Amino acid sequence: MKSNIGHTQAASGVAGVIKMVMAMRHGLLPENLHTDMPSTHVDWSAGAVELLTEARAWPEAGRPRRTGVSSFGVSGTNAHVIVEQAPAEEPTEATKTSVLSTAVPWLVSARGADALRAQADRLREHVTADGGLDPVDVGWTLLSGRSPLEHRAVLFGRERAEFLSGLATVADGGDGPGLVSGSTVEGRLGLVFTGQGSQRIGMGRELYETFPAFAEALDEVCAHLDGLLERPLKDVMFGTDADLLEQTGYAQPALFAVEVALYRLAESFGVRPEIAGDRRRPLDRRAGSRVRSRAVVVGGCGPTGGCTRQVDAVTARGRRDARRAGGRGRGPSAAGGHERPCRCGGRQRPRPGGALR
Repeated sequence: MKSNIGHTQAASGVAGVIKMVMAMRHGLLPENLHTDMPSTHVDWSAGAVELLTEARAWPEAGRPRRTGVSSFGVSGTNAHVIVEQAPAEEPTEATKTSVLSTAVPWLVSARGADALRAQADRLREHVTADGGLDPVDVGWTLLSGRSPLEHRAVLFGRERAEFLSGLATVADGGDGPGLVSGSTVEGRLGLVFTGQGSQRIGMGRELYETFPAFAEALDEVCAHLDGLLERPLKDVMFGTDADLLEQTGYAQPALFAVEVALYRLAESFGVRPEIAGDRRRPLDRRAGSRVRSRAVVVGGCGPTGGCTRQVDAVTARGRRDARRAGGRGRGPSAAGGHERPCRCGGRQRPRPGGALR
């Protein structure tokens, strides 16, 4: 290495390894530069050692190329390493799908509205000219390789034609499905949790299978809730019995688990809301307060499970009373003047037929 870049001191060993790796990669033994006269302290006539006064081909010989690199310290501490050629990579045929399994976002941004339209038009021309572009690669480059400027447009699509159509719409200053545009404003980021009624069979399954952060959070919450339920919560969520999931005893724990997991997923992407709100329902207030600290997520599971058991009990009693009253919706518990305390927050008043306000 001295003949190439001089005395590298502590970096001499690393530089030597880099030089020989490059020699293996190119199949070429590099010459030793500026060798006017070999050292007289070495008997060059003995053995098969010689200086490379000119570059020499290093052909394949049916075995890995190997070389030795030595680094001699001034104190007498020497380091020696043998470097072996890496195995050749097996050629693989790249597989591409014409339709993505999930929508991919493309982010376009600029300093002003006119610049945003111009940027979208240039990107549309580039994508049109290169039919081999992968939508996922383009989306990643737009997100990670460019600064997010004040005026922005986000396109969502699966097929190439959808992205080209969306870019044309942005370039024309229009609006359409799968397109969100606007400019940044000063403010705080908040998150609103949904209330009961948004549950559905299979909710969160694709997120669970795709994102480890979501799966870890969901597993953590379900592990604590399962002890309070008759059936494992994930079996109900990812099962086929929609009526079972509609029961408050499973609907609210399922929503609690999914909402906490969604928050953790957003955190893993670097999105951290400053405030978390709800739709004025006890369940959502618990989720909003619990997600901020992993250590207290467990504290939200007990009240959630206990509350839903009480709600189910009141609902079942209201239905029994309604049946005893001949279906007229009148009974000791279903009448408007009776209330049952529920420790999950406030008081719950049964309505005719067993529904709760």
